[in-house]
Amino acid sequence: ERLFNRSWALSQISMAPIRFRSANYLAWTGDVNGALEILETMPENLRVNYVFYTSRAATRGQRGDIAAAIADYEQARSLANKSEIKTSGPRMTHVQATYRTAQLEARQGHTARASELYREALAAARQYANDFPDLIEAAGNRALIHARCGEKSEALAAIDEATRIATRTRDATQIAAVRRSKAEVLTALGQTDAAIAELRAVH
Repeated sequence: ERLFNRSWALSQISMAPIRFRSANYLAWTGDVNGALEILETMPENLRVNYVFYTSRAATRGQRGDIAAAIADYEQARSLANKSEIKTSGPRMTHVQATYRTAQLEARQGHTARASELYREALAAARQYANDFPDLIEAAGNRALIHARCGEKSEALAAIDEATRIATRTRDATQIAAVRRSKAEVLTALGQTDAAIAELRAVH
């Protein structure tokens, strides 16, 4: 908390100190309202980046403000699509924001809209994989989308692909991230015991 406050005091040109302070506060206290209040201190001139909206959307979703979270994810999708930088970051933000919006629409009972968004996210993830074949995120997100759609074999094949890519990197952080994603996939498929085993293996 002290370091994030100091970072913001030294240079108020990046949203990172406020975002990370909010995430740190939530992990530290479990206080979703407090974490959201920290995010809301973000100056307006720094709210032009899609990263702010995905952060606020996730926090609002945890608080149960589904409509507000959907609005933030839609804003993030719009900003990511308009970005002149067509690198992996904005492209993956579009995939993830579309997927998370689909999840929230499903929670609202809007099954047709959720299905439409899942398919859009899946198409975007496949295109991302073609353009960035050595990056793990696309396969992991494809696995989650397939799992949410009840497509078990496709979900497991995609997470196995993500595991192979992560293993080639020999990066422990990447491998652990994929195992956490696999746990989420297994949970979505109703395989709770296997998901718990994955999480225990990470820790």
